[in-house]
Amino acid sequence: MSSPYLLARHGALLVHRDDLAALVVSGPDRFSWLQGMLSCDLAPVQTGRAVYGLVLDKQGKIVADLIAMPHEQTVLLAVDRAKRSDLQAHLDHFLIMEDAEISLLEEPHAFVLAIGPRATDVAQLASQDARVHASCSGRLLGTSAALSFCPLDQAPHVVDTLLASDDAFGKVTTEAFEALRVDLGIPGLDRDFGPANYPMEIGLDDHAISFQKGCYVGQEVVVKLRSRGKPVRVLKRLAFDLGDLPAVQSVVSVPSGKETGVVTSVGRSAQGLALAFALVRRADVEPSTTVLVEGRQARLLSPWGPFES
Repeated sequence: MSSPYLLARHGALLVHRDDLAALVVSGPDRFSWLQGMLSCDLAPVQTGRAVYGLVLDKQGKIVADLIAMPHEQTVLLAVDRAKRSDLQAHLDHFLIMEDAEISLLEEPHAFVLAIGPRATDVAQLASQDARVHASCSGRLLGTSAALSFCPLDQAPHVVDTLLASDDAFGKVTTEAFEALRVDLGIPGLDRDFGPANYPMEIGLDDHAISFQKGCYVGQEVVVKLRSRGKPVRVLKRLAFDLGDLPAVQSVVSVPSGKETGVVTSVGRSAQGLALAFALVRRADVEPSTTVLVEGRQARLLSPWGPFES
């Protein structure tokens, strides 16, 4: 089972996510404060699991996505490395009377992500490795996944140990994982969504938001948009025939020729088909099953979950 796609579908695909870094939330009020800051419910984190969620602004738009996981008497937030200082400052602004603190983890560290139905097995094995400080599984990035946290210099050894334990485990680099995202159905921050987007436009309301928990920043707008059910824009996956990948930022048009959006990410399926994510106007594409990009026809599909040809 050497294909990364097959590993992610039937085993576990491991990625040393060197694009992620940790924020550490400590203090007696860490859970109650974070419940008011994140879109996800932290109850799983309190019982030793990881959870995927969003930080939203007061207008309900996306500031960042993250994975929250427990570590000793803290909560670790795995966030985009390039954004962690800005995100720390954003969150710290909302710390007023709570007995909690959010800080950058300065010690060199690493996150190893596992994706696939065997991800829970990866988490269990990793948790038995003394070099791993924390390892949790959960429904992350819209799929079955696990996240392990360890010192940076130990990450290659941790991954090698996991690979040696089971033939159904394999690995790819962060760069290779980026090329697989569209095929696996994992939209990415600052590629497919960002500060201009509401979660419903991306379908993140099904994967990163709890509608059963209490109040959090941006919740009122999220609930209002959810009840309306019709965002102006939506993220779609486009499937082309064999051929070159379209360029990112290529214009997407409906068959009548009207421009409706742009390509945000590109990739290739395990079968060799060209794929893309695109943000398009919902009203333009709802009646249609196809669009045009660079003169080529593409099928419109859901952006989440592995591509099915």
